[in-house]
Amino acid sequence: MTKLNHWIKIAAMTAILCISVYLVPPIIVFGGVPLTIQTFIIFLIAYLFTPKDALWTLSLYILIGVMGLPVFSGGSSGLTALLGPTGGFLMMFPLVAYLIARFKSKDKQMAVDLLVTFGFGIVLLYAVSAIWLSYVLSMSYIQGITLLLPFVPLDILKVVIAHTVYQKMPSLYELSTH
Repeated sequence: MTKLNHWIKIAAMTAILCISVYLVPPIIVFGGVPLTIQTFIIFLIAYLFTPKDALWTLSLYILIGVMGLPVFSGGSSGLTALLGPTGGFLMMFPLVAYLIARFKSKDKQMAVDLLVTFGFGIVLLYAVSAIWLSYVLSMSYIQGITLLLPFVPLDILKVVIAHTVYQKMPSLYELSTH
């Protein structure tokens, strides 16, 4: 694969991630944290890409949002969004995508991949994001994690759907090949 094709795949997935916040009307739950399909796309990126490319894709997404394009949940952007209640999620997305891509199975083993994604994409993401949320909203960590708990079942469903899509993709179209 040429370097140009490689960067086109990263740019294309970044674009899909950017529009993903508009594909489902955001439902605001307590603390200003909206429900979107954004995490589904992040899990899919982690499954499809190499760790380095997943990190590039999510870092580019964050950069685009910080530069002012309305690509974060609810159409927000800029440092204000990054430092707001959902900033913990935004800041963790590149690391989570990298870790899932790094530790996923080489042969699409569902049990291994789901365990890896639950560990990094649910447990780690929510644990750190709750710290950020509780700090920004001046509440206890328990209150912060409690505000996020309603999202966990839906994110678990997104993990399973993302892996199912990933498993169905012919290897010819896997975006992690070079």
